[in-house]
Amino acid sequence: TAGQYINDFSQQGIRLTVADALIAAVAISYRLVIITKNQKHYPMPEIKLYQF
Repeated sequence: TAGQYINDFSQQGIRLTVADALIAAVAISYRLVIITKNQKHYPMPEIKLYQF
């Protein structure tokens, strides 16, 4: 979930915004690809990203 991402990554010193954590959680739940210009917003290894 989004809350778990925020907590897990904050323990590693990585700050996620609530919006990015929610987007990531929804993308994983529905097996979606995130289209982004900034891949560092999504450090989760299970996220599928498309950079443009």
